[in-house]
Amino acid sequence: MNPGTKTCQNCQQNFVIEPEDFKFYEKIKVPPPTWCPECRLIRRLIWRNERSLYWIKCGLCQKDTLTMHPPWNNFVIYCRECWYSDKWEPFDYGREYDWDRPFFWQWKEILAKTPQVNLWTLRNNVGSEFTNYSAENKNCYLSYSAVKCENVFYSQAVDKDKDCFDSSYLNASELCYENLDGSNNYHSIFLIRSRNCVDCGFLFNSSNCQNCFLSTNLKNGNYVFQNMQYDKETYLKKINELNLGSFRVIDKIREEFLDSVKSRAIHKFANIVKSTNSTGDNILNSKNVKDSFEVYGAEDVRYCCRVLEGAKDGYDCYGFGINELVYEGIANGFKERRMVTIVTVLASMSWFTRGLPMDLIIIGSLLICLLISQMRFTIPLFAPNPPPSSPASGYATNPTASSTSNTPRKNTKNWCLAS
Repeated sequence: MNPGTKTCQNCQQNFVIEPEDFKFYEKIKVPPPTWCPECRLIRRLIWRNERSLYWIKCGLCQKDTLTMHPPWNNFVIYCRECWYSDKWEPFDYGREYDWDRPFFWQWKEILAKTPQVNLWTLRNNVGSEFTNYSAENKNCYLSYSAVKCENVFYSQAVDKDKDCFDSSYLNASELCYENLDGSNNYHSIFLIRSRNCVDCGFLFNSSNCQNCFLSTNLKNGNYVFQNMQYDKETYLKKINELNLGSFRVIDKIREEFLDSVKSRAIHKFANIVKSTNSTGDNILNSKNVKDSFEVYGAEDVRYCCRVLEGAKDGYDCYGFGINELVYEGIANGFKERRMVTIVTVLASMSWFTRGLPMDLIIIGSLLICLLISQMRFTIPLFAPNPPPSSPASGYATNPTASSTSNTPRKNTKNWCLAS
């Protein structure tokens, strides 16, 4: 199959769909997208609010609750304890499907009335109430998109870290401060794009270093100060002369360090490490990753960001957990949970699910898949602002047919899961 060029229906710019893209869309039985990758990313990010938090009253117990949902959204918000409790029944918010109205308008109405959980904190989070998009953390505070961390404060996109502060996109590190785009670091401060470093400070694009300071582009360094090799005694003497306990000294060194990164350091075209056939940035231990960012341990993904180890076969995802065959997803969670999805197709074929426990997703998936197989993708998905209380016209060739009719109808609009 040859590449295809399309015009984005949103920004009107041309974009290319590659042959491997067509194979993926065929695999999950959806049509090619009609929006370009950049516009699709913007549309996904609308659904993900990590760091803007608000105090509201829980809609059930009325206690003060921290939430990612702005009060003016008028959602029904439950605290975590109430949302996971047996005090309410999700099926109470069910309704009959109206075949003469677009799918997404009905989905929006259900979304507005069904209780939403205050924050996305999956599995057990101990002492980590002030975190969002997090899982399996202990004693974490104001950290977002954090997974399996302990004593991590003021950080974002961190995994398997312990005793780390003010870091971002840091993995499997301990006792670190101000680390950006790193992994397997220990007792180190102000590292940028560095990994496997111990007792280091102010390094850029360095790896496998120990006792190195204020340097760039080091490999296997030991007792290096300002890119100069020293013996142990001389190196320690220079470090002690700096008075690193002073904030003013640290601030001055940081300015010098950033200046060296900008003016003297060699910048690699992309931070792609131990990965094959991959394009994007900050990709580690991956294979066949295209146009993606912040990825580690993944395979066969494209147009994705923040991808965790074990993710496979997915397109257009932000927050891609340990799942397979996922498309257009936000915070897809873990394979055994299959929750926190916006518009996604999982291996279990869960369509249009948001914030549902696994048992409800499975039930809903079976019903929707049965519905789709019978109707042959004839559900009217979009309409130009129809009144929510009245049927939309012009999207079915037989609008006068009974809503209970089992006769498939051809929809004049295309099936637009990937619009």
